Amino acid sequence: MKKFIIIILMWLSATVIILPQTLVWEKQIDHNKPFSKNGLEMNSNKKTIMYYWENSTVPSSKLVMLENNVIIWEKTLSSLISGIRTHPTNGSFYITTRDSVFQFDESGNVIYSLKISSSTSKNFTIIGGDDERYIIVDNNTNTMMIFDYNNSLISTHEIDKKIVEKISINQNKICISSWNYGGGSSTSVHSYLAIYSINGEKEWNDSIPDANNLYAVIQNNEIYSAACVYDFFLPIPTMTWIIKKFSDNGQLIWERIWDGDNNGTLGNWLNNIIALPNGGCVISGSRTRVSQPDPNSYGGVIKAYSKEGDSLWRIDKDNSSSSCTFIESMCWDKNKALLAIYIQVPKAGTDISFNLTNYFIPGITPVNSENPEIPNDFTLHQNYPNPFNPSTTITFTLLNRTHVSLKIYDLLGKEVAELVNEELNPGTYEKIWSAENLASGEYFYRLECGNLISTKKMIFLK
Repeated sequence: MKKFIIIILMWLSATVIILPQTLVWEKQIDHNKPFSKNGLEMNSNKKTIMYYWENSTVPSSKLVMLENNVIIWEKTLSSLISGIRTHPTNGSFYITTRDSVFQFDESGNVIYSLKISSSTSKNFTIIGGDDERYIIVDNNTNTMMIFDYNNSLISTHEIDKKIVEKISINQNKICISSWNYGGGSSTSVHSYLAIYSINGEKEWNDSIPDANNLYAVIQNNEIYSAACVYDFFLPIPTMTWIIKKFSDNGQLIWERIWDGDNNGTLGNWLNNIIALPNGGCVISGSRTRVSQPDPNSYGGVIKAYSKEGDSLWRIDKDNSSSSCTFIESMCWDKNKALLAIYIQVPKAGTDISFNLTNYFIPGITPVNSENPEIPNDFTLHQNYPNPFNPSTTITFTLLNRTHVSLKIYDLLGKEVAELVNEELNPGTYEKIWSAENLASGEYFYRLECGNLISTKKMIFLK
């Protein structure tokens, strides 16, 4: 009998197994477009604004606004967009092009514009900002301009003569990622990270030779950078990621190298970096498929690191062996779920597609009170009160629509009640159970959602 009880308890204590991230939805935004630059941000009214180039030969870009996965409007511009920044309060947003900045209201109407550069150079202007100001760098003249959100110019500063790719601001520090030609051995590209004060004074910098696609972000006086480093002189060329964390005064705290789990051979492209809300960073790109080692076979990847430099989780986006996937721009949505653009490129044909995905990340994406129907996880909560007499409340959350079974068992494993046995939509649910006609003692409640199971213990005291 004792052995039987132990077996029952082992069965009841089965715990739910959850992947460290879950795809909530995916939407194709456009297709049959060239592989091109793109970006996205969440505005103050919790709508997503994204852009991508439609044609780089006859310059045109597409702006798209979405609420969750529903497109609200689309707008084509006769210029190539190079950056995007949302206003902190009124739902509007800014974009930059080769020589200008435009402010759009939430309906897609231009409400402000400023020509930044009169240069005939082909370099683009880049934008970044925080809740107090936005910053534009003119790559044609290597000038940094700081504006308030009334669009008044605060100051202008000359910066290093490099091509700026990304601007990040936090606590009066400006983090600039850039590159230029020369300075390396195996490629002609040299990448840089530079930290400036809000007064335009350069405080320190870091450089990586033979690196392209360096991106950096600053949050809470912590700077994270990621670069893709090439070595084409080896018998088998390698491309590896170098990820670094710095203090705000330039002290290197840690450095990590990732070779894409395939010794860096062929390719591990790097496309973007954003900060984790609680510290750490998230990096997007693509890597050569290990199972298909050819230079034209890539799968998209997102990789997260903690503040301490530990590898936290990874998302692999690998739709089809007949196409390549490149994960590009990222941001956090209104529920702190991860939004990411990925581009699907067929190996044969020209039907390149732009797609938007939404991932819930356990430990970051909460159950949002403004949108309670979308929880962050499959979770069975501890009943309350516990111990109880004679009634208690059992709460659980679901991520996807699924068949749900919630049952109560006694210490011997005998089913004493069934509270749920039906298909349920994503959401948070509460069920009240009364043990009024049962004996005092320990009971177990078991939640089954498809092949996922979670069990908890509760105590009934009369």
